[in-house]
Amino acid sequence: MPEMKDLQRLLELSVLSVSQEEEAALLLDLQRAVRVVSRIRDFPAEMEAAGAFVQTADDLRADRAYPSLSPEEALGNAADTACDCFCVPKML
Repeated sequence: MPEMKDLQRLLELSVLSVSQEEEAALLLDLQRAVRVVSRIRDFPAEMEAAGAFVQTADDLRADRAYPSLSPEEALGNAADTACDCFCVPKML
């Protein structure tokens, strides 16, 4: 089971700093996650393979072409446009 020193090492490697209250909450979350993952070993090996949950081509909808929006309709709510594209403000 992870201890506080393990969490502090993870935080150090992640270059994260958190308060003591956040550390305590993170440690509980980490311990819960480890308990859940450790329960996987309790499942019988004969259980149905995970591949049973994978979709196949038969499970998908038919591939059909639909009419698309005109550039004016697609850009109707854009704050700023140029050359049939929407523009976003620079962040840096």
